[in-house]
Parts: sequence; structure tokens; C-alpha cells
Amino acid sequence: MFKKTETSHPLTAPTKINQDTSMEGEIFSKNDIRLDGIFNGKINTEKKIIIGIKGAFSGKLKCKNLIVEGSIQGEATVSNSTSLLAASSFNGILSTHKFSVEEGASFDGDCKTIVKNYPTDTIKVEAIAEKTKSAEAADASHQKDPIDPEVEVLAENTPDN
Repeated sequence: MFKKTETSHPLTAPTKINQDTSMEGEIFSKNDIRLDGIFNGKINTEKKIIIGIKGAFSGKLKCKNLIVEGSIQGEATVSNSTSLLAASSFNGILSTHKFSVEEGASFDGDCKTIVKNYPTDTIKVEAIAEKTKSAEAADASHQKDPIDPEVEVLAENTPDN
């Protein structure tokens, strides 16, 4: 039922925060980031973030792809895909395009779906327009046609005064 995800994730010129390291602050990078230690603050990259098995992140992060083996507490905005692997935990707000959760992972929070190539306002406007069209069509189908046989029968059966 669940697909086992390979835990070896290739990184391109990664920034690494090792297991025995604890940091606080902000990181802005154009490269992949691997966190095996503890980080509190903000991380922003144009590529992938991997939170290793012993890694713990607290704060806000933004990236293209997110793979969690450890724990995250806070807010994550992921433009492509988010994967919570078997022993991982996520507590907070997640905005992502694709979301996968392996058996044994823990997710406690809100998940918002990002639709690619559509500004959020455009999606809302299109949804409202569709809803309005559907409502108008439903109202039109409930109105009786003046030549409707049901209306004529009612008119024939009324008593003459």
C-alpha cells in the first residue's frame, strides 16, 4: 500500500549542518541544504532541503523540494513536493504542490495546496465564476416555462367564478 522511499537523496553542492551542530539565524542559499543537526530560524533555498533522521528544524522554511526524515516545527512553503518519511514528524503549516506521507510519519497541522502556474487570485476568481454559473443554471432549471404542460393542467382545473 505504501511505497518505500529511498533514503539516499543526491544533493548538488549541498550546504550541510552536521549532527552535532546547533544553529540559530537565517540561511539563504541557491544550493541544496541538508540538516542533520538542530536549526532555529529561517531557511530559504531555490532547491531541495533534507531534514535528516536526527535533524530538527524550528521556524520558517522555503524551498523547491522538502524531504523530512527528522522533525519540523513551524511553517514550510514548498513550490514542488514534500515527502514525510517513516519516522518523521511535522507540526505546523505546510504549503506545497505535492504531498506524500509514509506510514509511521506524523503530521499535525494545516496543509495548503499550491497550484502551479496560477496566481492564487486567479484561482479564486475562476472558482467564483464557476460557482456563479452553476447556481444560475440551477435556478434556470427550476423556473417553469409558461407553456409547460404542468402549468396548463393547473389552469384548466381551476373553478370558474
